[in-house]
Amino acid sequence: MQTLEQQLEEFYTQMEGNNSGGLLLFDKENKQFIRISYGTGDNLSSEDIEEGYDDYLYISIDEFDDAWEEDVDGGQMLLKIEKEWGGHYNICQHIKDGLEFMTINDSNVIVLQSFIH
Repeated sequence: MQTLEQQLEEFYTQMEGNNSGGLLLFDKENKQFIRISYGTGDNLSSEDIEEGYDDYLYISIDEFDDAWEEDVDGGQMLLKIEKEWGGHYNICQHIKDGLEFMTINDSNVIVLQSFIH
């Protein structure tokens, strides 16, 4: 079985420079599904832009109980792609940062599906 890092590297290769994709992950410990994707820029406020933020990760965490989906957590992690990453998207590091942002132990997470817009 591949590690999360190997799975993220594979996804990064699939993206081929496209920054509008994301992943569906599964947290085995908490039995939760995690969707992480880059934003469209629509949710950046003028203050965010003034502070140098130019993109974000949208994170949604869901649980299934008796086949019923429940949104249990989520958030938006602001990114400074141009300033901190020289304009290059590093999906592998951003996903790991997003999991840390949501206090999820990445050693318990596997990639279920990737999607590229």
